[in-house]
Amino acid sequence: IAKLSAQVKLAEDSLHQKSGALLTVNQELKKAQSIRVKEHRELSDKVQAKIQAIYDLTSERDRLDDELSAAKLEIVRLENTDKARAIYLDEMKGELSKCETSLIECKDALAKREAEIAHAKEKHASLENQLKKVKADTEELTANLQAQIAASRAAEKQAIDHEAETAQALALVKSRLHSVVKTYM
Repeated sequence: IAKLSAQVKLAEDSLHQKSGALLTVNQELKKAQSIRVKEHRELSDKVQAKIQAIYDLTSERDRLDDELSAAKLEIVRLENTDKARAIYLDEMKGELSKCETSLIECKDALAKREAEIAHAKEKHASLENQLKKVKADTEELTANLQAQIAASRAAEKQAIDHEAETAQALALVKSRLHSVVKTYM
């Protein structure tokens, strides 16, 4: 009985250690998942800010396109006059050059922002895949932990039942021994 009790105790200790280790791993996975979710939110905010910057640059480009179109129309109108046309045409060509330079800069900035957004989207997709993997790992570990807990409870119940049977057998042996002793005395 003592040996059996010691074995039950060792099994319980081992089970508690394994349960503790699994709970620690589960907590670490939950922390990692929380960090991934936070990083995902931060990256999403950055992507939104860059998208807004692209919209702003697109609006600026459209405005500059409108100004450029207006300047071109004004140049065409002024070309119909002689002297004033030459003076004003030079001024408008300078403005047109400035607008074209601004438009080129705007297009370059827009291309750069689009490249940054593409990179951010790739990173975002990578983080989502990592988050899915962490979730799957967490679910698998949780299922394993629950299975081990159920097995532990079954083993504990079996040990308790065995201990009760042993106690009954011991009581029966004592009773018979007591009867035998009375008989011979």
